[in-house]
Amino acid sequence: MRRWLAVALCCLPPVAMAMPTRSEFLARAEISATTIAPDGKSVAWLAEEGARRAVWLQTLDGARPRRAMAHTPAQELIYTRDGRWLLLAAPTQIFALAVAGQSGSGLLTQLEERSEWRVDATHAAAITVVAPGDHSAQRWQLKRYAVGGEIELLYEDTRRISGYALASEGRLSWLQRIEDLALVLYRLDSAGSLRETLRCGDLHRCSPVFDDAGELLLRSNSLEGDALGLARLVRIDRRGSKTLLARDPRGEADLDFLAVDATGRPRIAGYRSTVAQIAAIEPRDLAAVRHLQQAFPGSALRPQIAASRWLIEERHSARQFARWHLFDPETLRTELLIDERGGASPARLTKQPYTWTASDGMRLHGFISVPPGDVRTLPLVVVAHGGPWNLWQPIYNGLAQFIASRGAIVFEPNHRGSTGHGHAYMVAAGGDFGHGRVQRDIDEGVRSLLDAGMGDPQRIAIVGASYGGYAALLGVTFAPELYRAAVAFVPPPDFAWTLEWVLRNAESVRLDSVVPMADWLKMLKLDVEDQAHMERLRAQSPLANVQRLTRPVLIVAGGSDERVGIAGIIEYAARAKLAEKDVTVLIDHGAGHRQRDDIARETNLFLMETMLHRHLAMPKPEPPNAQVIDYLRNLRSSPATHRFFDNTATAAEGRNAPP
Repeated sequence: MRRWLAVALCCLPPVAMAMPTRSEFLARAEISATTIAPDGKSVAWLAEEGARRAVWLQTLDGARPRRAMAHTPAQELIYTRDGRWLLLAAPTQIFALAVAGQSGSGLLTQLEERSEWRVDATHAAAITVVAPGDHSAQRWQLKRYAVGGEIELLYEDTRRISGYALASEGRLSWLQRIEDLALVLYRLDSAGSLRETLRCGDLHRCSPVFDDAGELLLRSNSLEGDALGLARLVRIDRRGSKTLLARDPRGEADLDFLAVDATGRPRIAGYRSTVAQIAAIEPRDLAAVRHLQQAFPGSALRPQIAASRWLIEERHSARQFARWHLFDPETLRTELLIDERGGASPARLTKQPYTWTASDGMRLHGFISVPPGDVRTLPLVVVAHGGPWNLWQPIYNGLAQFIASRGAIVFEPNHRGSTGHGHAYMVAAGGDFGHGRVQRDIDEGVRSLLDAGMGDPQRIAIVGASYGGYAALLGVTFAPELYRAAVAFVPPPDFAWTLEWVLRNAESVRLDSVVPMADWLKMLKLDVEDQAHMERLRAQSPLANVQRLTRPVLIVAGGSDERVGIAGIIEYAARAKLAEKDVTVLIDHGAGHRQRDDIARETNLFLMETMLHRHLAMPKPEPPNAQVIDYLRNLRSSPATHRFFDNTATAAEGRNAPP
């Protein structure tokens, strides 16, 4: 199949494509969240307006949109069940905004650092919140906060509450808590007594979703007989028996999301690990889902279900920004509501799913983006994802699209250890994150593409950010016969040291999801207290193997990075300088793990372009503007920067051409 694909692609006639400018890839989404009222008669969204974020509201009776609030720190918004209030959620608070002409807008509640909240679908206008009951997190509480000021304690426990479901009358009917690193699910009787129903350990998950007249709908990856451990929707009846309700029709992807109606009942399941698809959970939605899949082929759809119509968010791997549509499930009519930036974003390349088999027989997944031309002669660039517990999805990736727009095949691998393909896929890494099995997955994926006739074997580079940057450094260090250059953004040069460093600072608390990060790492075979394993990772790190490096490397880092300590990058740069290696390091001392400054982002793209131009003979970059040149000059005082920037700045001013 792969060879057939390569032959088919190589025979396509070249298509003239104007190379988009760097600035086109810097545009940010202006709409950050949308929601539809439960009755389907109005829609609200958050819009970025310069330094402010505003709330917009539109009734769907032909009226024009209006700004309902000029400034809010909220990052999410959603209607209450009665549709009279918009809940605006910021990291530290939830604000209730009156949208039905009534008074009473105001703060609903403050949020603790580890709070989790949701709209209470059993109440007209309320939320439920799980939060520590004291600053030491010795007690955990589940509370209901109603608009108007009423607060009700639904449950309190000395163990961390990790999930729950409410019966239709609003009482707590199912509770999940953490016990000795396992998730334990209980049914509550009318007297509030607990009866254990299910125990999920060893990184298995079983999240309560909805109480269906005493039977629980559960999101779980612990079904018996499922070797992959894919996340699915399951029903647990009153006897504890489990029935499968929804799973990926292709048998490859975890359940990515559930679209629920105003009562909280799941109606549609979404999957995005290999191809984007949605599936109806109930027969009444089969025709609607079938129509949507046919109307938007290849798009990642996320419906919000209201009484009379649905709001459909549409994303596509070849489109930079989302679009939102109104959909009538009875008439199957679709109407475009919001086309962010008016469709001004030029079309990009559509991702194609790609599967290869590792040398130990494991089936692995990823994506390729293929520009026009003879695929046998095009450069090939690997874009490794961060995490490593993360994944590439069949949606737009700006970095991959930027590189592909310069004429390279882009390979986005989901190596073992990636999420989204089941429990077995994630734990298959076995802690082997040095020069080992995980990195071999990436290298073997590249060789699989070459065997299929895709890419020039003499023009391959590897690029990535965070863990992806670490993978880029590993690639050029240990496989110089494969990779000609590496570009690493905020990379940990020593993965073991970075894990230990994160666990010593506040970042570990922010990364805690269900269990403490140290325990979670142990379950992934990354026990930082196992000195033998940590020493093995150190010995296999790019930092410990600088002397082996024979290929050029560009590193871009942030001096205020709380995820990847800058000390490790400085040490890597110093060792490379002493060994006279072709390593260039740019440190923006004001930047963190994510670069948010547009001038810095454009500079990063320009420097990456320059590397790919020099070492893969890709197109010469357009000259940078004066702001980028000034930014480079300001960073040249860093002791780790050298001739690369002198040459780059000189070329940018028109006095010389890049070598």
